[in-house]
Amino acid sequence: MTEQMPIPAPLQPAPEEETRAAHAVPSTLVNRFHLTAGDAILRLSFGEQIPPGGVHYHQAVTMPRAEAILMAQMILELTSRNPSPADQITH
Repeated sequence: MTEQMPIPAPLQPAPEEETRAAHAVPSTLVNRFHLTAGDAILRLSFGEQIPPGGVHYHQAVTMPRAEAILMAQMILELTSRNPSPADQITH
């Protein structure tokens, strides 16, 4: 199956209401991740490296491949900038 890759528009700041809602969700340290790609979806599991070498996975998300591609593009663009508190984007 051939999937059209989305062409992202230039990143725009996230609306303040969405930023507040996104920051209301608890966050957990992640320093390990595991990706599994299927024909239509991608599963991204998040974990933490625990000495002496184990990994504890504590959350996972599943998304359509097109959304995963867009997220990857947004992460690359956002991390290529100089850090700024204003860098809060949404899709």
